Amino acid sequence: MVNQRRPGWFSPLLAVIALAVFGAAAGGGGGVPGPLVPAAEVSELLPLRIAGNDRYDTAAAIARSEFTGLQPHVVLDPGENFPDAMSASYLAGLTGSPLLLTAKAALPRATSDALVALGTSEVTIIGGEPAVSNQVVADLADLGVVVDRIGGSDRYATAAKVAGTGRPGVLAGKATAVLASGRIFPDALSAGPATT
Repeated sequence: MVNQRRPGWFSPLLAVIALAVFGAAAGGGGGVPGPLVPAAEVSELLPLRIAGNDRYDTAAAIARSEFTGLQPHVVLDPGENFPDAMSASYLAGLTGSPLLLTAKAALPRATSDALVALGTSEVTIIGGEPAVSNQVVADLADLGVVVDRIGGSDRYATAAKVAGTGRPGVLAGKATAVLASGRIFPDALSAGPATT
């Protein structure tokens, strides 16, 4: 929704993300921002707003906007809590797959419609049954989608299993694992681009 008031943490979070993105673009590395981007360059950036009626619709709109052609594989994340989303974003980036969200109890219509529009035949669910119910698996089966689930006993075990599916990231020429708090999301969110 356009011009909707954001929670109090939203603006500082955007500032951290902008600093990380613009710092990296300007030559920063290793989590330390580089030189500031000249104001003239920043003023030439045009914002692009991709939004939906809710988080599920927004994720679907992003997937349809950013991925063209058939997308046989999609990463599906519980949209009601952040920890598994941090792991899911790594896997989506690693595999070049769209990342869609689901409710715990059932697959939202926006997500179902996006899977059909993307021509998806395989979905990897991130999170165990407490995070994404077997009803979601049944909803996906009704769409003819093959389901794989990566989940652990808790958010930390799930993150470790997801990390084990890929290759180590490389920062400053060295294989690197990025560790962030599993209790709050801003650090993990801002570190996300360094993981793929």
